[in-house]
Parts: sequence; structure tokens; C-alpha cells
Amino acid sequence: MKNKFLFIVATHGDEGFSLDIIKDLERKFPKEAFGYDWIIGNPKAFEKKQRFIDKDLNRCAPGNIKSQIYEEKRAAEIVELSKKYDFIVDIHGSTSKCGIITIVTYPSFQNLALAVALGIKKNIIWYSKSSLENGPLTQYVKCPAIEIECGPQDNNCIKRKLNELLQEFIAVQKKKENLAKILKKYKEAEFFAVYGKKEGKHNQKLIDFKPLKMRNETFYPFLANQYPGVLCYKTKRVNIEKYFLY
Repeated sequence: MKNKFLFIVATHGDEGFSLDIIKDLERKFPKEAFGYDWIIGNPKAFEKKQRFIDKDLNRCAPGNIKSQIYEEKRAAEIVELSKKYDFIVDIHGSTSKCGIITIVTYPSFQNLALAVALGIKKNIIWYSKSSLENGPLTQYVKCPAIEIECGPQDNNCIKRKLNELLQEFIAVQKKKENLAKILKKYKEAEFFAVYGKKEGKHNQKLIDFKPLKMRNETFYPFLANQYPGVLCYKTKRVNIEKYFLY
């Protein structure tokens, strides 16, 4: 069977929690029989257990194959590799309590459909015009692609849920799930869009996706207490049918 889709793990070297999950997945669902591949996105940073070597790999696509900056060259290699696949899922980890969500870095119809097909309830659209020059891998690869964000990444329950989700997804691809089931997942999915951030000291009472009202503004926090000096990113619910980019 042709390997039609690709999983990327450890795009950030300190987010290698999913490697054992992918290896377990491969034992239960052999790659050649179920039509997928996987790679370590940033093997040098993963070996050192640090986010990156020279530059954030997920901020420098499409990259430059001739660059002396390791991540820029690696980004170009992954973009070229993506031509072999029908779609890509890039798995990330977080210290925030966001659960398991998808992040759509470029909301094309194909990318949104891929997010829905994964069957994950919460989906974040995180597109910025500033990334038109350099940005996430999933915005520049040559096939439909999304990210999965998992947090907290060291939580055993999160790891187990991710394992179950990927197993179900691979099994479904083998069975060629019909459109009716995809559309059912679409109707059940929730979509949120990032529109800003709230700076400030961390507050452990803040909960991802729990509505928060501050100074007459109500929003849904995302990645709460994840980054220094940033309380959370602000998101709003969106009607996905009005949000397509082509």
C-alpha cells in the first residue's frame, strides 16, 4: 500500500513525548499495511532535548535548502518531502492544560476538512499574514496539513487519549470512511480563532476554553500560562463556513 500520509513528531525538540506513541502505533498498525510514515521533525534539537538549535523550526518555513541555519535547511527538506504525501499531521506538546486540539495554520477548505476528519472536538484557526514570508511547516508543505497540540504533554491521560485518537484515525483511513460520517464530525466540531493575546502574570485559575470576561470583553483563553509575560491568547468562537481561505 502506498504511504499516503505523514506524521511529524518533535518539530520542537523538547516536545518528543509523542515519539513513544508513534512507535507503539507502528507496532499495532504497521506503516506499509496502513499507508502512513512518520519522521522526527527536528532530530538535532530532539537529541539535545531543547526547542531548537539555531531557530524555531515551526517559524522558518518554507526554509532554504542552502541556508547555514540548521532549522531553515530542515524546513526546506520537510517541504520537499511533503510532495510525496496526500496530507500531514504535525504533533506538538504544551505545558498548558489545553487538552488535545487541532491548530489550522492556514484555513483552506482541505485543511479544515482534515481537522474535522481527525474527530477532535476543539479546533483552533491560527493564521497570521505575518507568516506569509516565514511561518509554520503546516502552512508551507505541499499538501493539506494541520497541527495537533496536546497539553499538558507529560500527562498520562493526554498521552493515552492521543494514542487512542491516532489509532482510530489510522483505522478509519484504511476503511475509507464515507462522507456522511465526515460531515457528522464537522457538525460536532467547535472552532475558535486567535485574535490577540493578554499580557500579564500567570494565573493558575485561568482555564483554557473556559469563557473569561475582563474589562467588558469576553473571550476563550488558549495556552494559558504557557509563555513568560503572556497570561493567555484570546480566542473567539467562529462559524467555520465563513472562515475559508483558498
